[in-house]
Amino acid sequence: MQMTDFDSQMNQADAQIMATFSNVSVYLPGQSNAKPGIFDEPLSLIKVSGGGQIQRADYTLSLLSDDATGLRRREVLTLEFQDGSTQKFTVVNPSESGSMKKFTLEKYDGHHQSKPDIRY
Repeated sequence: MQMTDFDSQMNQADAQIMATFSNVSVYLPGQSNAKPGIFDEPLSLIKVSGGGQIQRADYTLSLLSDDATGLRRREVLTLEFQDGSTQKFTVVNPSESGSMKKFTLEKYDGHHQSKPDIRY
């Protein structure tokens, strides 16, 4: 598929967004070089019908598509934050939008599953 002028402009815009807003270094499985990423941790408040609320974080990571080639569900990533701390996350759900890929993450619990966790 041939890249159009519009696609080229969007790729340049995504590269500029990543250069401007990157806030983590991402170590992908089997790679020693970090890739720049945009990590977000928005909090959600869920209201409980009996009263009260539950607070939870929805972790997301955006990477340039070329940097995320082959990254799939259940793979473990190491993120290095700007303060030098690191945290492992498991990929829950990847989605693609142009030259950027967005991943929903969950904190890695120390167990790497090879099969999906489906309960009936």
